[in-house]
Amino acid sequence: MTNLIYYILSTYSISVLITMINCRYITKYDIKLIKCPFCLGMWVGLVLFLFNGHTHIFTFDITITNTILMSIISGATTYILMVLIDDNGFKIDNNE
Repeated sequence: MTNLIYYILSTYSISVLITMINCRYITKYDIKLIKCPFCLGMWVGLVLFLFNGHTHIFTFDITITNTILMSIISGATTYILMVLIDDNGFKIDNNE
């Protein structure tokens, strides 16, 4: 269970870092992958999963099923966290 939490937090933090670098420094390129939190989280999760044999932070068996599931999990959790949290903390909209 802690492996999954470390994996999700690693994916989210790398995705946020890429998004922040894109917004502040590389604004002249319109890269749709970086603007979609799910897509970015999924690809970052896939790369992290493929590097998982070279780290001791999290270890998973490398199979096709695990690769697909971990990519989808990382994309979904990155999307959810990016929708809920911004630079000012939790996004709370009281316009109702």
